[in-house]
This record gives sequence, C-alpha cells and structure tokens, in this order.
Amino acid sequence: MKKRTICCLTVLLMSGTASGAWAQAQSEVENDVDASRRLPTVLVESQRTEEYIQDVPISVTALDTELLDLKQVDAVSDLQFNAPNVNYTKTFFSGSNFQIRGIGSTLTAASADSGVAAHVNDVYIQSPRLFETEYYDLERVEVLRGPQGTLFGRNATGGAINMITAKPLVGEFAGKASFEYGNFNSQRTEGMLNVPLGDTAAVRVAGLYLKRDGFAETVDPRADFDDFDDRDIYSIRGSLRFEPTINTSIDLVASYFEEDDSRTRATKSLCDYDPTAVLGCTPTGLDFDSTNFSATLGGLLMSDLALGPFGAFPFNTIQNNPNPPDFRKAYVDEAPEYYADETFIMAALEHDFGKFRLNANIGRQETEVSSNGYGGSPAGAGEVIPPALVRALLPVTSSVLFDGNRIAVSGIDPNEVGYIGGNIFRYADGIFSYDQSDLIAEQTSFEVRLSSQFEGPLNFTFGYYNLDYENQADYYIFSNSADYASALLPTLLFGDPANGVVLDGVALGAPYFHSDTDRFKLESSAIFGEAYWTPNEEWTVTLGLRSTTDKKSERSRTPPLIAIGPIPIGDAAASTMDALLDGTYRELDVEFDDEITGRIVVDWKPNLNFTDETLVFGSYSRGYKSGGFNPPVDPAVISGVPTNFAPEQIDAFEVGTKNTIGAFQANMSAFYYDYKGLQVGKIQARTSINENVDAEIWGLEGEFLWAPTEKLLLNLTASYLNTEVTEFSSEDPRDPTAGEAGHILIKDTMLANNCVLTDADPVIFQTVLAGLQALSPTAFASTQLTEINGLQSPGLLFSCNAQVLGAVVAGMNLAGDTDVGIGAGVPKDLSGNSLQNSPEYSFNLGGQYTFDLANGMSVVARTDYYYQDKMYASIYNSPTQDTVDAWDVWNAQITLNSSDDRWYVRGFVQNILDDDSITGHYIGDQGTGLATTVFALDPRLYGVELGIRF
Repeated sequence: MKKRTICCLTVLLMSGTASGAWAQAQSEVENDVDASRRLPTVLVESQRTEEYIQDVPISVTALDTELLDLKQVDAVSDLQFNAPNVNYTKTFFSGSNFQIRGIGSTLTAASADSGVAAHVNDVYIQSPRLFETEYYDLERVEVLRGPQGTLFGRNATGGAINMITAKPLVGEFAGKASFEYGNFNSQRTEGMLNVPLGDTAAVRVAGLYLKRDGFAETVDPRADFDDFDDRDIYSIRGSLRFEPTINTSIDLVASYFEEDDSRTRATKSLCDYDPTAVLGCTPTGLDFDSTNFSATLGGLLMSDLALGPFGAFPFNTIQNNPNPPDFRKAYVDEAPEYYADETFIMAALEHDFGKFRLNANIGRQETEVSSNGYGGSPAGAGEVIPPALVRALLPVTSSVLFDGNRIAVSGIDPNEVGYIGGNIFRYADGIFSYDQSDLIAEQTSFEVRLSSQFEGPLNFTFGYYNLDYENQADYYIFSNSADYASALLPTLLFGDPANGVVLDGVALGAPYFHSDTDRFKLESSAIFGEAYWTPNEEWTVTLGLRSTTDKKSERSRTPPLIAIGPIPIGDAAASTMDALLDGTYRELDVEFDDEITGRIVVDWKPNLNFTDETLVFGSYSRGYKSGGFNPPVDPAVISGVPTNFAPEQIDAFEVGTKNTIGAFQANMSAFYYDYKGLQVGKIQARTSINENVDAEIWGLEGEFLWAPTEKLLLNLTASYLNTEVTEFSSEDPRDPTAGEAGHILIKDTMLANNCVLTDADPVIFQTVLAGLQALSPTAFASTQLTEINGLQSPGLLFSCNAQVLGAVVAGMNLAGDTDVGIGAGVPKDLSGNSLQNSPEYSFNLGGQYTFDLANGMSVVARTDYYYQDKMYASIYNSPTQDTVDAWDVWNAQITLNSSDDRWYVRGFVQNILDDDSITGHYIGDQGTGLATTVFALDPRLYGVELGIRF
C-alpha cells in the first residue's frame, strides 16, 4: 500500500497526464525497490552527482519539464512564485535582479558581478539573457539557495540558477509540438525532434517562436502606432549526444536566440510634482505626475535662465507630457526599440574510470543587447520656437540646428559630435529626448572535475575553472535641449552679442551624455574541491574549499557634457573632437588574488519510526564576490567618487531537515548571514555610485507537499526573511538634506545636479548672497530661498560650482556662520534599514486534481496562488517613495489529455485579477528630475494551447 501511495503522488507531481502513462508509471514504480526516494520531484545534480532531491543537504528547489508546464513557469521571472525567498524584478539598463534571500545584483557597472550565478548546463554565464528568454525543451531548472563555490565553476554569494536543457535520447525517435494562442494576439509555437543516429548517438533539435501585440498603448495623437511593448522572439537549439562506450558520453549543444521588437525597459514613471524645480519630484510620495521639466538638464539649458535672450522659452513655463494614470498608457510619439541576441555553444565530456569519474565542459557565449526609449515633446511644445534673434545672429549654426521651427536631435556618433558633425537622429517640434543602452559581451569558459568513487568512507571531488569575459557597454542620453544649448553657449561664454561679437558655426561638445565603457575584461580562475567522509550509513561530513583569482581591467570615460570646444560645425568637427578627447580614457586594473572560501556540512539520516525518510543537515559557508570599478564620472558634475568598490564576503550558517512521511513531504530550513561589504548602488550626479555596506540576514523556509488522495495534490511554499543594514551612512539623492532642518539645498542651474550647504543659516546665506549679487550681478544671479514640499530645509536655484560656493561660504564665515560645509548631500544613518527587494513574508499555495474519464482520457485542473509582503525598493527605506505594497498573483489552468498521451489541450490564465503589481523601482538622476521608474508584472494573460507528442 505504501508503494501505491507513492506511485500516485509521483505521477500526479511529475506528469498529471493520461491513464495509459499512469498505468505504465505505476508498474515501473511498484517494481522499483527504492520507490520511496522518488516522492519529492526530480533527480538533481546540485552536488555535481545525480541524487534525489531529498538526499541533498542543500536548500534547493527543482522543477522538471512537467512541473514547469503545470505551474506555468514560462521564464526565469516565474521562479519567484515557486521557490522560497526568491525575488525578481527587471532593472533599468536592459538588465534584471534575481535575488535569493535578499542577495542579488543592485549595481550599475560594467564590471559588476551578480550575487546569484546563472548557469546553462553547468556553464556559468556572466551576461545571461535572463528576462528575455522563455523556457522550452528543458530537463529541469534548479534554484540553489546560499553561497556556492566549491561545486560550481564560478563562485556566488547568494545562490545559483542552473538551467538544464533536454538531452538527446539514444536509440529513440521522438518529437513534440505545441501551438498557443492568447490575448494580445499572442502566438507561441514550440517544437522538438529527437532522431537516433545508430545505437550510440542521437541528435535533438528544438525551437521556440513567440509573437504578440504590445501590453502598452500611446495616447499621443501625433503617434503613427497604437501599441508597444510587444514581443517578437525566436530561439533554436541543437544537441548531439554520443556514447562511444558504456562509460563515456559526449554532449554538444548549440543555440541561438534573437528578439527584435518594442519591449520597454520599464512599465511606468511616477512622481509627485515639485513646482520649485529644485528637485523635480518631491520626496512626498509617488503619483501619476510628470517631473517638473525645468528641474531637468534640458529644461534648464534651453531656457532663458541659462541662455538669457537666446533661450527658447522663459524658465519654468514648459512642462513635460501628461502622465496618464494607467500603467499601460503613455504619452509618446515614437515606440521604443529593443534588440537582443545570444549565441551559445558548449561541449561536455563524462567518463567513468571505475574508481574515478571525469567531467569536463567548455562553453562559449556571445550576446548583444540594444534598447532605447523616447520622450516626446512636452505639453505646450508650440511655445518652444527658436528665437528670431538666434536665426539672425547665427545663420550658419541655424542652418544645421533648425528645420523650420523643428530642432535637431543628435544621433549616436563614434566621434561624440552628433549634430555638430552632421549626425542628426531627427528634427523635432519642441523638446525631444531619448536614451539608449547597449551591451556587447563574449565569454569562453572551461571546467574540469575529477571525482572519486571509492567503496570506503572517504571520497572527494576536485576541480579547476577558468573564465575569460569581455564586454563593451554604452549608455546615452540625447535631448535637443542640450543640442540647442551647445550651439548657443559659445557666443554667450566667449562672445559679446550686445556688441555684435558672436561665434557662428561653432558649438560646445559633446552635445549628449555618454557613459562609455570601451572595454571591460575579466579573467577568473579557481581551484576547488570537496572531501566527503561517511563513517556509517547515517552520517556524512563534507568539507569544501575554493581559491579564486579575479583579474579585472577597464577602459572607460564620460566626455564632459557640452564642456568641450568650441568645435566647428561641419566636416572638421570629428577631427577636432578627437584631438580634444585624446587621452581622456581612464585605464584601470585590479586583481583579487587567492581568495579562500569554502563550506563544511554535516548531514544525518536517522532511522526514525515516524518518518519514511529524514535528512537533517547543518552547514557553514564562506561566500565571496569580487569588487569592481565605478562607472566613469564627468568631473564637472561631481568629484570625490571612489574609482573602485570593494569585494563582499558572507558567513552563512544554515540548519535544515527534509522529511518524507507517506504521502507527505516537509522540507524546512533556517539560516543566518553575516555580510561584510555588500555591494549596493545608487544614481547620483549623472553616474552610478556603488558602495559597500555591512548587513545581517536571517530567515526561515518551508516547502510542503501532500497527496491526500490519488487524485489530489497540494503544495505550499512559505518563507520569512529579515534583513538589516548595520552601521552605514549614505546620501539619498532624492532627499539630499536627509530630512533635517538647518541646511540649504541647491540646484545647479547649468549642470542640474544638487548640492548642499550643510549647517547653514538661511538668513545669513540670503544676506551674503544679496551682497555678492550687488558686487557682481552676472556672477551671482538674483534668486531666493524657497520651501520645498517634504523637506525641512529650504532650497534654491543657484550654482554648485566650487569657486562660487567657496565665495558664499567665506562670506558666511565672516558673518559668524562658521560651521558651513559643502557636499553632495547630508549622509543618512541607514543602520537598521531593510535591504531592497526583500519582503518579510511570502508564500505559494497550489493544488491540482486529476479527473479520469470513462474513455481513458483525463483532465488535470490546477491553480496556484502567490503572496508577497510589502518591501522597500532601496536601502533608504523611505515610507513615501520606497515602499512597494504587498501584492499577489493567481494563476489557473485546465488540461485535457488523450488516453494514449499523444495529444493534449490546455486552457490557461495568468494574473487572473489583472493587478499591476510592482516588483521594483529605479530612481532617476537629479539631472532628469528624480522620477521613479517602476516595473510591474505582466497584465492578465489567457489562452489555449494544443500539443502533440510522438
């Protein structure tokens, strides 16, 4: 009877298909003397040897191909609904953050590593196409929680994902195909064909094609399209397996993926409007407001505040497009463009020598991604008309800069000259801006492992790993407001227009922002291994060690925005700019040598009278992730940013138990992490500043499975996570005065960044400023302090130039205010704050029931529900801006299977309640007005799938 119960549970969990398959599986399992070990789900290789998941003393969740279908796990983003303490969100620069137990990747840097290592067939991928790729023809997906490094080639502090593709079946001819149609005109086709090549080899070819209409729509009447954020994706994979002997297997895998559509990098931009333009968005909350355009670099540079009579409009009179109060609507007149591709090739060898087993793999990946987004003309764009004075005084410049009343927008230019050298993306009515994020990366890796297979109590695994990785990363921001200013500033700075002295036909460059990583290179090598001592059948002690060496080098720069020149407009622009930028690349090198990490695990398999099988384990692990380089900085905007950020280390302690009690499975664990130097990032003053903080993390996890009858299967995953920053302070770019009184916040009227006069008396400041204005009206423009909603300290539009502020501070010191300081902001004490994207509570509840029909067919009905507690989107833990509300998602499907398991029909629905649940935030730069970009789950999706197997 016990075997029968286990059989029923296994079939429900592993397939939930036809009665014919049921009978076959029942017969096989009843003849399997080790059937009790098959209760959980699938075989895994989390310890680099094939084991049933209940025997593995690691916190691991594994989903095989049947479970991926049953739980509607279509992509890596769906794993958060099925594994405890896993969190996922897209990020702004064409990336994503997959977190395990609060650890992932929150940095913006070409040299950054992720805390969670992504693998395909055990091959580590430094720049994976995580969120674009949809799953197809997989054997399983494993999610390992906790530091990894003594078993896998690349070390990781948070955990690892391992995607195992289906291997060719030697001696079998098989295939499958499916077609899915759903709302948004979604059409998804998937297929596989397995062909034997004699008795020792087989080839398997699989592919996927997905095309659907966009989730979002434009409300701009000028647009010539209706929707965007669509999908046009295809992928193909070929696999060859060769088994020349019973002890040897060789696997070759090659795949290609491509996406070319209008995928958006983000769902929506939210803001509480700031009428003062000192911030752009106030720190009072998030609403469907638009940023105050006058707080942005473009709004400042194009106005009369910066350009005087040459300004295209009076300051603070032009506003951004309206922001429709709907997550799926936007006011844009051009659709975004998204392109990504990936080529992956690998070879793996396994040979059993008897006493030893050899495994080796070599992998090669090449990938490219390019993504841009557009911001249309603000409301009131008809008022943005180039002044007649500009046309009259600068006819040569105007002939290039204007097309009627339309203003040129620069395009990407290898010489950084844009429109100055004739590279014009388009002419636009009023203000037009866009940004573009590009990455080209390639890597080659090699790994070899030798494992003993002795009959005695002592065994070992020893390995060597090498990775060569290189990328080129670029991020651009274009606006015709910067182009306009670059053409006018030469005359204002170096001429005398009142007396007819103008500089026509020249401009200041570069006229757009460019964070340019010309080359980043990583060379990583490691030796690693584990020793296993099993004194008896109940006890095993594991000791693992790893030595890692990472060498990183980078060539990068950020040309000063419109601070180079004058440059002649026309053919000579490129050579002139090349000469001015010569030698501006920074060359950086760093080595993290012989970093020692490891783990010790003790596991016990007691023979208890109240369970069928029990595993109890305790472990200590030391994890490590190397440091890197902060992105290049425009020295005109900010100084004092460290070039490097430091490595991070984690001491992880865990205890857990895995239990099988008849038709019930209960796996539980508790963990504690002591983190040193956790890498976190923020955007400030047109760059990313990555810092190191200390933190403590602890939590509880449970995974439960129960089959109360042969037809019913229930599962529950529950987790608790407590994260806490310890002893760390940092400036919050959205609240530079740290919520305190007694400071003065300044918005620089030329560079649009913020700075702070700390411990400054506003009365003395205003008095000193008035005196300086009287002495030099042109150097100290008239301005007044004003109250800013949500801040205790006042602010104003002025200058963050060190020389100008130095004169102000000197005057304040003479007037008795002697404690005044100058800084980018006032550091906030973040001790006790939670880490970002780390909800305290989350759980997944699922159930399925199988109905056997009289004609031999079956119907499997399944539903899954996931709940996530509120969390903070940054370590600043602002209750008004960082809080991500609790959310849930509910999915369901029903499948009709044929009696011979040859075909099926499935109806499905995801996100039944159609909630716009937010998964994460990105906080924009001060120069773009501090809007908060949010990322949300997909809307409700439903459809029908038809499939055949042969």
